[in-house]
Amino acid sequence: MASPPILSVAQLAAAYRQAATEVNEANHAARASWDRSPQTLADAKRLARAYAAADLAFIRAVQAIPWYGDYKALARRVLSADNRRYVVYRLAMASTRRADCDVYQNEADTANMEASAASNELRIALDLPPVPLLGR
Repeated sequence: MASPPILSVAQLAAAYRQAATEVNEANHAARASWDRSPQTLADAKRLARAYAAADLAFIRAVQAIPWYGDYKALARRVLSADNRRYVVYRLAMASTRRADCDVYQNEADTANMEASAASNELRIALDLPPVPLLGR
């Protein structure tokens, strides 16, 4: 089995930036749709579904990058927080009461803050500018 190619820091940064841009765009679109909605339980579950789909795509994209050295450890931290966010959004999607969905959304927001902080550590290591919290 051939080992994956070792990418330069610039190549790692480009691969990460692509994954981050896609998840950020998907999340912004989902949030804009939510803002235009009546914000019912069905709308909240639709928002959670969109966020979960974006998170899963991001997780898979970051997993596909052939990380090495310190970058690998930083990527794992990003993935751990994003995985927790994905799981909580899946729970929100299964909620039968708006109050439960809101609790899961709040838990996901906490995980998102942690994921954003971890992402910024990775971004700085890759010589990328940091982004505001709630972004990748």
